[in-house]
This record gives sequence, structure tokens and C-alpha cells, in this order.
Amino acid sequence: MNPVVGIDVAKDESEVQAFLEKGKPYGENFSIKHNREELDKFIGFLGEIRS
Repeated sequence: MNPVVGIDVAKDESEVQAFLEKGKPYGENFSIKHNREELDKFIGFLGEIRS
């Protein structure tokens, strides 16, 4: 299974949870605000789970 990322989008921030295997979460879920700094961190996180 490729990594899967679930994103619950809301007005001011979104909740994120990643899975590397079916039914097995990768770390804890976390929130990101909709600004450039936090979206850049999210992009870094995506690179982390691809490895």
C-alpha cells in the first residue's frame, strides 16, 4: 500500500492523518492552519512519509 493521507478541511484549519499501512496510523493526527508557513510544513511531512 502506498501512503494514504486523510485531510478533514475546515474554514480556518484542517486535520491531517497519514497511514503507511491499512488500519495503522502513522504518528498522531495534527492540525494545519491555512497559511503559507504551515502548508510548507505539510509539504515537508508528505516528503517524509514518501521515504
